[in-house]
Amino acid sequence: MKGYTSGSRNTPSVVWAKNLLQSPTFLFENPQELESFDFQVSSTYALRWNMARSKLPPEILADIDKFVDSKGIWAVMDGNGTMKGYYGLKFKEGYYEFHSAELAPAQGNYA
Repeated sequence: MKGYTSGSRNTPSVVWAKNLLQSPTFLFENPQELESFDFQVSSTYALRWNMARSKLPPEILADIDKFVDSKGIWAVMDGNGTMKGYYGLKFKEGYYEFHSAELAPAQGNYA
């Protein structure tokens, strides 16, 4: 799990956040499990981001986009490069894919 942060309280700045998991490879049996985990986390944030975008006022969305664009940091949670134009989630018995949908910004749903 990674993304951008506003920096420390003493020196605020938009910087790349360190991984929350120090050595995530030790938590998974193989690289495919880690890749699947990254995809699932990014997909969950993408769903939440798109749900939030559908409810937020246009002025707030424009402000978020303006801030992110001005810093030159527009990056998305893309499951470590595994998400190519879609995201997907398992829910109960089914699996749902969302194509041509916006991926969540690297700061997730905290923007």
